[in-house]
Amino acid sequence: MAGRPTAPGTRSRPDRATWPPERRPGRRVTLRAVPRHLAWPLLFLGLAFAYFHAAWQDPGHLLIGGASDPEQTIWTLGWPFHGLASGHNPWLTDYLDYPAGVNLMWTPTPAAPGLLVTPVVLAWGPVVAYDLLMTLGPALSAWTAAAAIHRLVPSAPGAFLGGLVYGFSPYVMAQELGHLGFVMAWLPPLLLLLLHELLVRRRWPAPLTGALLGLVAALQLYTSSEMLATSALVALVGLAVLLGVALAARVDVRPGLAALARGGAAALATGTLLTAPGLLTMFLGPQVVHGLIQPPDTYVTDVASLVVPDQLQLIAPEPLVRLTRSFTGLEVEWDGYVGLPLLALLVVTAVAWWDRLLVRWAAILAAAVVVLSLGPHPHVLGRVVTQVPLPWALLGRAPVLAQALPSRLMQHFYLLAGLLLAYFVANAVLAGGRPAVRAATAAMAGLSLLVLAPMATPWVTPHVDAPFFSGAAGRRIPAGSVALVVPWAGPGDPNAMSWQAEAGYRYRMPEGYALYPAPDGEVAFGPQGSATSGALEDIELGKGPPAPTDDLRAAMAGDLARWRVRTVVVGPMPHEDEAVATLAWLLGRQPERVDGVWVWWDVQQA
Repeated sequence: MAGRPTAPGTRSRPDRATWPPERRPGRRVTLRAVPRHLAWPLLFLGLAFAYFHAAWQDPGHLLIGGASDPEQTIWTLGWPFHGLASGHNPWLTDYLDYPAGVNLMWTPTPAAPGLLVTPVVLAWGPVVAYDLLMTLGPALSAWTAAAAIHRLVPSAPGAFLGGLVYGFSPYVMAQELGHLGFVMAWLPPLLLLLLHELLVRRRWPAPLTGALLGLVAALQLYTSSEMLATSALVALVGLAVLLGVALAARVDVRPGLAALARGGAAALATGTLLTAPGLLTMFLGPQVVHGLIQPPDTYVTDVASLVVPDQLQLIAPEPLVRLTRSFTGLEVEWDGYVGLPLLALLVVTAVAWWDRLLVRWAAILAAAVVVLSLGPHPHVLGRVVTQVPLPWALLGRAPVLAQALPSRLMQHFYLLAGLLLAYFVANAVLAGGRPAVRAATAAMAGLSLLVLAPMATPWVTPHVDAPFFSGAAGRRIPAGSVALVVPWAGPGDPNAMSWQAEAGYRYRMPEGYALYPAPDGEVAFGPQGSATSGALEDIELGKGPPAPTDDLRAAMAGDLARWRVRTVVVGPMPHEDEAVATLAWLLGRQPERVDGVWVWWDVQQA
């Protein structure tokens, strides 16, 4: 990330970034910088809370996002603290899918953010904690990105706008539909900061920087293991591009590589120590997933999506939105919208300042990230061009990267795009020049930000409330016993998982929306099917209650005995009366109505 070295006795141009072979005296943090250090996080936080204000009108009963992922995430927020406080492995649990249990290192479990908001979980419940983290995610991501960009482009306005592009990017705002681990995208900019410190700036001792790298990597593993894998991949590609660019410019890279070797050893030692418990559980523990979680060549960046907005954007004409409906995958994974104005701005920046090594490095790496995000083959408006293999066709076979979704790599593109935008603002908009030119470049930057703006009203859905579980009545369930909670917790309706979390994990369940190794070697999103789960899921889907045969009753009774069910609860659900009637037929008695749910106590005595 450098400019061309200058001859002795000459001065380099003040706007040219250099890769310094020598240490430079550190800049003092002056009082003039304090307002910026305070203003940036406050502005980003204010923007995030203003955007999600609808959920904060009633945060205990409204969820940011939709579908089924929020309830699953709500369960994961309180479990790490509960597991540690109870002396359990926080990444293994038999409180779901009892008695086999779940390996939570394979199910998205943002343990690190969950532990950070433990006071909120204990005081106001996991639903409020979930909304808080979903709101903080864009703000924290924007803040760390702005800090990283400001290190490379010393322009406060440019860095602020670059952070805005990253933290509130179409990637982050699409993941706001329910993927907390990917909304918390504030760690990759810290990786960029530390790598820049190690390779270029070199003002801190290399072992210290390396140890911090290992710490950040561990936090990323316990937030999203997939994001750690893609961050490592992009870092390796970025290092290769940096070396190529620097060597082509005849920059001496030996001091940086020496620091990288020293810091890398410290990073490896620290990271291994901190990540070993999670990685050993992930790859050597029970319930390890071996098959592909998602089908290949599906969740990718469609080439058209780079310039065609979907319905999650503020400016999205219906004729263009109709084109996006041919994309493969789901809208939560359509993470690649850049927009023509920003795309043009990035091209202009790369061409105009190609002699600046920082710009050249960022432009080449951004293009490489886009190519990787396209997946194994290009997709054009949903049509897969199988005749053209792309790099991901090979990389996607690696043991860890095979589980990553290529479209999510665009997260790293927006960090680089924010960096290039900041450079453009600093050198075209704010630099001296004719007013007409500055006005035109300012309009170009403003239009780039405008087309990236998310839809005016975020996706907010009601949380299905069941006060029984958080009240005194719920504590009548024997602690540590097994309860069958209906609706059956699976990919279609995991509300029972959020109720279990609100009950403080008082009981175990034979159900749960998580990742399981299927008998055929593939991956399942729920426990192996049973007579009981099949009957209850059919009722919720409106297929009606099952025919009351003796064989079915024996099979369902066998399920309850095998699971050691002590309590059966039917909460709010579609076709609730049919579920109650079916379970009353199975258990031979009527339930008790308690705090809005139906309960059968003492189903089987211990």
